[in-house]
Amino acid sequence: MNEFSKIPVNKIVDNMRKWRPQMETALSSGGGIMSYDDVESSVMEGRKIFFENDSAFAVVELVDHPNYRVAHVFLSGGEFDGIAKLQNSFDGFFRMIGVKKMTILGRKGFKKRLPALGWTEPMVYFERSL
Repeated sequence: MNEFSKIPVNKIVDNMRKWRPQMETALSSGGGIMSYDDVESSVMEGRKIFFENDSAFAVVELVDHPNYRVAHVFLSGGEFDGIAKLQNSFDGFFRMIGVKKMTILGRKGFKKRLPALGWTEPMVYFERSL
């Protein structure tokens, strides 16, 4: 078990594995910052939290800043309606553990769809390879 779930970690990881192909695709399109095995390890160690339903998944990391806690959706996939349902299910949980904001870094297509779920675009993200 991890700090946030009464489900044993090995069961959580078993559930994650069915999403492995989608996770690997998302990780690859996100620049290859880490592998599926890295994500699995971080969930096992309690550094990230895995959520799922029948049609979508999300991997979330908590970031504690001096003024408030942020839940960053690090990785998600599946059907958009399923992602919307996941958001509804974890909003209360995040409020309960002191999260004040959520962030997500996603594909450009999210820009059209996420506002319907209450998301805003407060900044623009840039990157530069070294």
